[in-house]
Amino acid sequence: MRAILLGLAALALTTTAEAATPPSFEVRLIAACKPGEAALVLVGSQEELCLAKDKVIDGTDVVKVERYPTLPKAVIEISQAAADRLFEVTSTGDGDQRLGFVFNGKLIFAPYVGSPIKLKQLPLTLKDDPDDIDALVAAFPGDMAAK
Repeated sequence: MRAILLGLAALALTTTAEAATPPSFEVRLIAACKPGEAALVLVGSQEELCLAKDKVIDGTDVVKVERYPTLPKAVIEISQAAADRLFEVTSTGDGDQRLGFVFNGKLIFAPYVGSPIKLKQLPLTLKDDPDDIDALVAAFPGDMAAK
């Protein structure tokens, strides 16, 4: 009986720890893969991509995520400071930069950037995994009036 109780206690601790794990979100530039570097596979494709070392945006920059009602699409609202960083990073490129959006360790979106991005609301189209949109919305429901 004691072994069962210990097992249940361990399971409860594990479940609580997993539930308490905050979602991870970041946006980085796509970079050339270096030998031996682990690449991420873009969800909905076979494409393997590597990310630059520096984050452009992370979860602390996200104000809110909203879902389009009929399309596999979301809109991420970011802080003004994050929008300014994004503009700066995308202003220095040569027109064929890509951004990698990583949510909970999965590369969910990797658009090409042809011109500087000066937006606080970033639309994301997620091809084959609408569950990622629902998870993103749940992770960052934020109250825009409070930010």
